[in-house]
Amino acid sequence: MDIILHMDDRRRFTYLIGRMALLAVSVTAVSTFMFYDVYLEQQRLRFIELAQSQARLIEAIGHFDIAYCQTDHLDSAL
Repeated sequence: MDIILHMDDRRRFTYLIGRMALLAVSVTAVSTFMFYDVYLEQQRLRFIELAQSQARLIEAIGHFDIAYCQTDHLDSAL
């Protein structure tokens, strides 16, 4: 058994290792991009939900002020 690789075998081995490394880097890059895209979409949806919630809160405070605070304070919301 010859443990030492011949030059052609060594070149082929190096080529295969290079292809595997390139494949690993490519898969990592694509999966990272996909995860990042999903993360951004989730954050966008959270921001929309937060903005809508704040709008409902401000609207509720306005309705409360109209109903209960017109005569109590001169500096009420409306």
